Amino acid sequence: MVVAVNDDDREALRAQVIGVHGFLAHTRKCLRILKEVLESTGDKAGHIRRISDSLPEPARAAEAAHDATRETLGRAVFVGPRQSKGRVQ
Repeated sequence: MVVAVNDDDREALRAQVIGVHGFLAHTRKCLRILKEVLESTGDKAGHIRRISDSLPEPARAAEAAHDATRETLGRAVFVGPRQSKGRVQ
């Protein structure tokens, strides 16, 4: 599959995908830490609060990046294998 976009959209799409990936990695780390905290003894409330406080802003940024990705792909021209004759330049 080929997605034809201009250079600005290409760079924006790359940054958006990287941003969403970063959020998913951060969320996975938070869930791992949360599991460890719940299985441990000590100040669980403080750890849980710090973890939950670290999620909203990255979640908003990831949602915005995802929306922008959808907009970029909405403007893209998709070229399938049956639509092109030979190699797409």
